[in-house]
Amino acid sequence: MKFINRELGLGINITEIFLNQLTEISLSHYPNEFGGLLIGTYSHDRKEVFIMDTLLPKKYTSSKFGFYREIKGIEKQLQKHYKRKPCQYYIGEWHSHPDNLAIPSATDLKAFQDIVSHEEVLIENPILLILGVNKIYCDYSFYVIYNQIFLKYEKEGKS
Repeated sequence: MKFINRELGLGINITEIFLNQLTEISLSHYPNEFGGLLIGTYSHDRKEVFIMDTLLPKKYTSSKFGFYREIKGIEKQLQKHYKRKPCQYYIGEWHSHPDNLAIPSATDLKAFQDIVSHEEVLIENPILLILGVNKIYCDYSFYVIYNQIFLKYEKEGKS
């Protein structure tokens, strides 16, 4: 599946199988929010990202309306992943919104701004994936943070 942000000329590639895996992980924590890191590769011009994996936090706080992953231990998890798959990088974050829409909240914007402005986070075009889930449906949306706001990606083929 491919998603594009026409305004910035950016693309995301992800398999439906992987999106389904993230949905299952989200539902396993339902009715609380849950999430993790997105791992992938970039095209040579860095305009497209290929999402391939996730790293899940070992320590986190979660409720129906909030998710906070601990930073401690994440660096070690990333280092282990890089040793196994040296061409894959941290490219963003994902989390669920149980019984809600896949739209970022003001809290999401603030948290994501904090993450991507951290001196050790050196990624271009950071991605946020939100999964709106419940036992009946799942919706998802991809966003990129640009000039302190979220810009949405659209599924290729939609106008």
